[in-house]
Amino acid sequence: MKYKIIHDPIHGSIKVEGLILELLHSPELQRLRDIKQIGLTNLVFPGANHTRFEHSLGVYYLTNKICEELHLEKEVLNAAAVLHDSGHLPFSHTLEYLSKIYLKKDHVDLTCECVLDLEDMLEKYDIKPEEVIKIIKCEEKGYKSQIISGDLDVDRIDYLLRDSHYTGVAHGIIDVERILKTIEIRNGVLGINKKGVLAVEGMLIARDMMYASVYFHKTARIGDSMLGRAVEYILEYEKIEEIVKMTDSELLCTLKNSEGFPREIYRRLKYRDLFKVVAYRDLDLNLEKRKELENEICEKAEIPENCCIVDIPEIKDPEKLEIKVFDKEIKNFEEYMILKKSKPIKYPTIISTPEKYRERVKRVVERI
Repeated sequence: MKYKIIHDPIHGSIKVEGLILELLHSPELQRLRDIKQIGLTNLVFPGANHTRFEHSLGVYYLTNKICEELHLEKEVLNAAAVLHDSGHLPFSHTLEYLSKIYLKKDHVDLTCECVLDLEDMLEKYDIKPEEVIKIIKCEEKGYKSQIISGDLDVDRIDYLLRDSHYTGVAHGIIDVERILKTIEIRNGVLGINKKGVLAVEGMLIARDMMYASVYFHKTARIGDSMLGRAVEYILEYEKIEEIVKMTDSELLCTLKNSEGFPREIYRRLKYRDLFKVVAYRDLDLNLEKRKELENEICEKAEIPENCCIVDIPEIKDPEKLEIKVFDKEIKNFEEYMILKKSKPIKYPTIISTPEKYRERVKRVVERI
């Protein structure tokens, strides 16, 4: 059987063949070569140029390894693993809020559309697209969905290892071998043997640390929000359906070929001429209210429209860990944690503007 060996800097040599090899050559997955894994974080961490393609390959590798370790049927799971991010927008999560607002779809919904587009390729290997979609959307109850998307999933393991490696931030280093060797399935549920508890707790701590130091870094957030505002602007003449299918390069070319504000943002991102922090505030606004506040600040500061950005982070509610520990009895993971779960880190709203308007905007923000 034809196969290829792909060398990955995180997992080493990965053998791909059959369906996985064909899927990797599909337009849906080749597109991911030009979708950065963590948006514009490379403005802060210059090495963070890795892509969703690499991550998809890594998630496949880990899924395949778990399937072999636990003697599971792996064809459908491997397909779900390699396809799980195929619907990502340009710059990954940076613009996902727009697809949620205008299309009522997130990257998972868009991924399921990609899976349906690959129906012929999947059925060639006796895999129904609906089976893959159930796993990706977590509609498949039990261990299959938990392996791909859960509190103990291969998606999280790979992105922590990969993002840590490429950013150079050590917080994401986890004991992946210990976790993989102590994962078990009982009564159709994925869990961890008591021997792997510390490794899993280390992974959860690593995730919190990576969010604080990398994913929500203030400069990266400003870059992402600048890009978001430029795309909001071009939505007047570009359809959101076209934007969600673009790659990073295609989107930047669209901004470059635009006029006015979008082209100015393209220039600023290209040369890292970013807006500067004016203030941190605790605000909770929807898109419409956020735009009203930005316009109000620009008007009162007497600066051009779009020259103030109010970036409100999308924070999920504190998660209740759905991890089972297999001891003499099946127990919840919290019972074994050494470091009790603290309150989630609260990320404030960032108000930013070009350097030359900083003092004007600061005075207005302090007043209102």
